Amino acid sequence: MLGDQLGTLTGKIMNKRVANVADSPQIEFNISTAGKVKQIEVTELHTYTTEQRSEGIQYGTTKGIIMTKDGTGTVTFTGHGMGYFDEARKMKYAGSIFFKSLSAGKIDFLTNVFGVFENDVDEFDNIVIRIWEWR
Repeated sequence: MLGDQLGTLTGKIMNKRVANVADSPQIEFNISTAGKVKQIEVTELHTYTTEQRSEGIQYGTTKGIIMTKDGTGTVTFTGHGMGYFDEARKMKYAGSIFFKSLSAGKIDFLTNVFGVFENDVDEFDNIVIRIWEWR
């Protein structure tokens, strides 16, 4: 069941590259965001790789790192999601995410937390990420 919202992060897609063209074209996005996780200020970097599944539907995997702005904690994450273009031609993603702490610090409460996310990406590569705990 959907639990509490863990945080909201905003940022930008920093660059894109073609990762594969063999079976299904894959595009890799490098993303940088900042925001709050449970009222703790954080920065985040992740790579999201998508592939076309059917007309207008993208499947993706992600891996990344969240760091407290004051340097007192670091968490990594992996995830999977699906995306599509909405009526306004903005990209919408939703999926699951799993956290693992690398240090005992302010955000180590995320260790072994399973969550769900929603991402909105506009035509200027601005991104908003919302994360909730799944219980």
